[in-house]
Amino acid sequence: MIYFAAGWFTPEQDKLYSKIVKILREEYGELEWFFPRDLGINLETKSPKEKKLLVKKVFALDTGMLLVTMKTDGFLLAIIDDYDTGMIWECGFVFGISFGKLPIITYTDKGYGLNVMLKESAIAHIKGIDQLRTFLSHYVDKGANMLALLEAAKHFQNFDEEVF
Repeated sequence: MIYFAAGWFTPEQDKLYSKIVKILREEYGELEWFFPRDLGINLETKSPKEKKLLVKKVFALDTGMLLVTMKTDGFLLAIIDDYDTGMIWECGFVFGISFGKLPIITYTDKGYGLNVMLKESAIAHIKGIDQLRTFLSHYVDKGANMLALLEAAKHFQNFDEEVF
């Protein structure tokens, strides 16, 4: 299982989210992906009573899928552009609950670096669509397992100076 962590709450985030998901589904659909947006829950359109229940449901489903990802030797792919707070929480949760054993791969479309906390949590930092395709192709070609992931990650150490 690969958990896709990214914001989609602003027009710019939504555009990037949709672009990446389209590539992942069309070109790497053989991999088992979890896209939280697919839950189809829009809290903005709900009454306060409905929101209260749905917030708990969304939290439970997302947290549960992060645990499934951990149990299936998967990894977390996180878009860091615009630093969505949910994505940051997902990265921290995964790192903490797995004691750093569930790989976190970060992605930027804007060439961003990582702050010290994300840098120390991630095993690879991918910059741009071409690198993402290369990374995933290498991962798939080598068997789409943990060894293939670790091997692919070695080629994407785009860790610049920390952003504080």
